[in-house]
Amino acid sequence: MKKIYALLFVTVISFSFASAQLEGIWQVANQEASLAVGPAKGDYSWWSIPASDLTVRACFFDDEFVFEPDSTFKNQMGTDTWIEPWQGPEGCGAPVAPHDGSNAATWAYDDVAGIITLTGVGVTLGLPKVYNGGELSSPANAPIAATHPVVFNATHGYNDSRN
Repeated sequence: MKKIYALLFVTVISFSFASAQLEGIWQVANQEASLAVGPAKGDYSWWSIPASDLTVRACFFDDEFVFEPDSTFKNQMGTDTWIEPWQGPEGCGAPVAPHDGSNAATWAYDDVAGIITLTGVGVTLGLPKVYNGGELSSPANAPIAATHPVVFNATHGYNDSRN
């Protein structure tokens, strides 16, 4: 299976970083190249969101990724999000299960390894299509958990390089 790497820059809306905690509400930054996919870590040459798509995908950029203090994780997408062809007609539309935020989920952060682990079928931190080592071709194949290597920085808040 081909490897897929994704890059996400997430803007922190509400962020409390006490004792290496991630509590708060996060969103993907509504900026060019905030979403990208490529064949190798650091090489996002396959696809990068252009500035022209930021308005088209506005329904995605308002999605919220909620890290609760009790380790509960929630995807909150409202009435619409960006739907890709493997989920249905491409464009803004109702979130498709299990990537609709309806399943219970948790999060854990290993500050030594720099890894966020999300557990719960269909939970996602960014693009639901890509996961560790692959990409989905059907919502029915959603994994029960995903890990996200992260690096925090002052400019973007969060950088995810999946492998």
